[in-house]
Amino acid sequence: MAATTTFFAKLLMLISNLTNALAKENITAFSSHPTLANVARFVYFRNDSGRKSGVWVVRQGELHFALPFVNRAARSYLRLRAGSSRAPGLRRRRWRNTIPCLVPFLDLEDGTTIAAADGADEIHPSRMGKCYAAWKRWVVVGAKAGETIDPRSRDGSHLVAHKNGLRRSEVITPFKSVMIRRLWMAVPTRRIVSRRPS
Repeated sequence: MAATTTFFAKLLMLISNLTNALAKENITAFSSHPTLANVARFVYFRNDSGRKSGVWVVRQGELHFALPFVNRAARSYLRLRAGSSRAPGLRRRRWRNTIPCLVPFLDLEDGTTIAAADGADEIHPSRMGKCYAAWKRWVVVGAKAGETIDPRSRDGSHLVAHKNGLRRSEVITPFKSVMIRRLWMAVPTRRIVSRRPS
């Protein structure tokens, strides 16, 4: 009930903001086929001396996407679902927690798993369709939200928007000797894979 009340309160606030903005710009109607200019901008949710978060919005020709760099509080950006209860032979899976996608996870020698997630230490967007983000402090999977550690390594992510898609290069630079058991990441997909019978 509390979540529903909060949703309607936020909805009313957003409608009020939208109505005021439309009135200020003297906008009374929208074209059914709007002409949209190319953009490549970063909208910050948080941009202070601490952890930075926001969303990188790119619209260049046929390429349209919004790529979030967020913390666990922005759960609506981190949905990852699989399966469908309507399809025969497929299992619907409900995720108890949201999963950061397209970020490196490192399984360390002591069994700890760390991830370059929950915002970033540095974000440097460009209007030319490029964005760079870096993590000096990583989060420990399963630890309290917002808590970070310094594993003495830096993860730098370079993203470049092209006409045919988004290219990403990842460079992890250790500042001391560290044993990594596994490097992995979660990749979102719309493909539904049925479970093979045992």
